[in-house]
Amino acid sequence: MGGMPRVLRLCSVFEPRELTPAWVGYDPIGGMQNHLAVLTRCLDRLDVAQRVVTSRLAGPAGTVRFGAQGQVSRAGLPVPVLRQGWALAAVRHVLGGPVELVHVHCGEDLAVLPLAWVAARRHGCPLVATVHLSVRHALHPSPRAAPCCGPPRAPWSASCCPPRTR
Repeated sequence: MGGMPRVLRLCSVFEPRELTPAWVGYDPIGGMQNHLAVLTRCLDRLDVAQRVVTSRLAGPAGTVRFGAQGQVSRAGLPVPVLRQGWALAAVRHVLGGPVELVHVHCGEDLAVLPLAWVAARRHGCPLVATVHLSVRHALHPSPRAAPCCGPPRAPWSASCCPPRTR
């Protein structure tokens, strides 16, 4: 592996192994799914060992190879509602190691955040979070809510401030 980091990537969705009519109700293809698959393939070409832990949605549960250095582990039940339950079934996939970096991708499924926090604590490694939704359009805070910028509000959050770009 040549000293490259071992990455644990957590996400509620990932590209399906194969598309079937059963996937229609689960939005199988989208920006987050495509981003994660391309990122995983690119890092695989750089010989980065990776384990992707995701929900099974309409596909089978289990672990399969992905590229030369990677694995994709899918957990949970094929249910179209209350899909966050997959994170409980995924705990066993995040406890094994070795892991040097936990990278969580969060969309609308917030169950992935505490799962990532548990993994980072277990492995004693950094946790990086990529948010794949617009907080401004997805959440409607109370007028009495605390201001956006400030100290982290949860053990897995770095800050709720959007990054500044030029």
